[in-house]
Amino acid sequence: MEKNPKVTIVIPVYNGENFLKEAIDSALAQTYSNLEILVVNDGSKDETENICLSYGDKIRYIGQENKGVSSALNMAIKNMKGEYFSWLSHDDIYYPNKIETQINFINKQKKKNIILYCDYACINADGKDYSKPFILNHQELTKKPEYSLLRGAINGITLLIPRKAFDDCGFFNLNLRCTQDYDMWLRMMKKDYKFVHMNVIITKTRIHSLQDTQKNSKVITEGINLWYNLIESINDKRKVELEGSIYNYYYEMAKFLSTTPYRENFDYCIKKCREKDFAKYQSQPISYFSGSSKLKKIKYYLKNQGLVNTSKIIFNRLFRKN
Repeated sequence: MEKNPKVTIVIPVYNGENFLKEAIDSALAQTYSNLEILVVNDGSKDETENICLSYGDKIRYIGQENKGVSSALNMAIKNMKGEYFSWLSHDDIYYPNKIETQINFINKQKKKNIILYCDYACINADGKDYSKPFILNHQELTKKPEYSLLRGAINGITLLIPRKAFDDCGFFNLNLRCTQDYDMWLRMMKKDYKFVHMNVIITKTRIHSLQDTQKNSKVITEGINLWYNLIESINDKRKVELEGSIYNYYYEMAKFLSTTPYRENFDYCIKKCREKDFAKYQSQPISYFSGSSKLKKIKYYLKNQGLVNTSKIIFNRLFRKN
């Protein structure tokens, strides 16, 4: 495979006039030269189209009727010319070295069936720092690559995906409005694509009130189904390799889920723990904290997770996009 492959930066957008220009400008500012920037306008009713057309031939522009982000992404995949796919949400930003850093990493790998993701900075609607950067546990994710999904560690804008992965796994599910991203990542993992964490910050994700996933009522219903699929995507042998025993696997999953809105999935993991070793679970039960006070949550996780991981858990619980 050539060392300078073409990369397609895909920007799906719906009513993105507030932030779109910043996203496109960050794509155009990339230090990596073999790029195409493909913007798919999913039926916007604001100034999105005029903003896109103002860039002329600096970008490729496709307009379609409003069908949802999955449809926009699928349109981009069908039309992209690059060997690699890089998703940039219309309200997020790439650092200038995003693509170059990831291609340099890819070029050093013997195997090419890998998908890269990384840490990221967080900004608010005004582009100012929202919080400290979101730093993932590189050591754990290197040892347990499945935890990229099982701990909700992937932010879609940090990814670099081989175009071939979509040939192998198909398109984004048009029936999903909120979990189409992790549904796709799970399918890719099942096809033996390995998610590899890079401990660098080369993207900025924006937290703001207009985000569709924060307003969509399907977040929970779709999320419950997704988490069932994620939990049981790991075979028993690998569960033991990951956590020492099948019991421990479900126990650690329950601990993680106890800070999320997915009570049904938490209960499922507790049920599996009780089935595997009732006495052991009774000696150290886990509480679901959705209705508990914030102080109790913080005290519990400071004790069991440490300060850094506690901060990540709280941030994920309140503001995670996917």
